[in-house]
Amino acid sequence: MPGVLQCLGHIITQRGISPIQKSVQKILDWPQLQNRKMIQEYMGMVNYLCQLIPHLADMAAPLTEMAGATATWDWTTTYIKAFNHTKAALSADPAVRYINYHSADQIYLVAEAS
Repeated sequence: MPGVLQCLGHIITQRGISPIQKSVQKILDWPQLQNRKMIQEYMGMVNYLCQLIPHLADMAAPLTEMAGATATWDWTTTYIKAFNHTKAALSADPAVRYINYHSADQIYLVAEAS
């Protein structure tokens, strides 16, 4: 498709930047978290797309806390809400970051090959 660049899990168009649907679907299909390792895996995937989700750190704060090595596992409604809220935020239409081509700000593409 002309005018579309697919790069590092994102689709870049004249409209802006959005995640590749396959990545979003993987998060939406993520099973209920059952242990610290699952939280860490989930948050790794979500954090990869964090620049497209406004206020992700606030939404995911309970999950980040629970992922810590010293946290006691206590999967309450607070954590369930945070899990579901991050999923919903990623699937929402506002998960698109528009590019202002007329801004003085430069656009950088940074890639790591590790």
